[in-house]
Amino acid sequence: MISIQQWQKWMNKGSASIPSVLLQNYKKLSISDHELLLIIHLQAFADEGTKLPSMELLLERMTSTEEELSQMLNRMHKNGVLDIAASLDDEGKHTERYCLNPLWEKLYLLLANENREQVAAASASAWPDSEADASTQLQKEKLEGEIFLRCEQEFGRPLSPIECETIGFWLDEDGYEPQMIFLALKEAVVSGKLSLRYIDRILFEWQKSGVRTLEQVREHSKKFRQQQISKSKGKTEKQEVEFTFYNWLK
Repeated sequence: MISIQQWQKWMNKGSASIPSVLLQNYKKLSISDHELLLIIHLQAFADEGTKLPSMELLLERMTSTEEELSQMLNRMHKNGVLDIAASLDDEGKHTERYCLNPLWEKLYLLLANENREQVAAASASAWPDSEADASTQLQKEKLEGEIFLRCEQEFGRPLSPIECETIGFWLDEDGYEPQMIFLALKEAVVSGKLSLRYIDRILFEWQKSGVRTLEQVREHSKKFRQQQISKSKGKTEKQEVEFTFYNWLK
């Protein structure tokens, strides 16, 4: 039976450890499961003070054959995962050791590249991802700026701060497309109702009725005019119809 003293001696030999990030990414570095186990053994030998374990020592701990171990060591060296470094010991003698620095460098480059890709993806989602998208965005911003200018031209005066705020609300909060605002302004001009309150009512009615395109606006206006004409047929010629367009304020 093993004595408690012997057991404590074994436990005090320490443990072999490798970074968790290597366990999570060794497959991406084209390192096989057997090669990872070999790396763990090399690290364990280094911790014990054996910097360059012989083939015999490795065979004592692993189930691989000598040929398989030799092939793994050569492949890992060729793939830039393992190296043999020369150094001087305390007595000034030349010694050699297995060096895993190439592995840590490859792991660093892998993680750094993945981080750059993540940052690039985040930036791409925040900005237009092509010249076409950027051109579309600039065109939209140009149209939004023209809305203020067109209103001032039709009203014959500068817009008040409240009116500018109203137009900004249409674009940012209500989400009205610039072309729809232009069409509503045109409707107000033809109707002789030059006020943002009237235009706002037009936009609201269109949104409520599901009107979203120029063709839908034309069809919507056409139907209303037909209704207005039918209603006015029964009236005398002396009666005046205020305008033939929809009275959006009713």
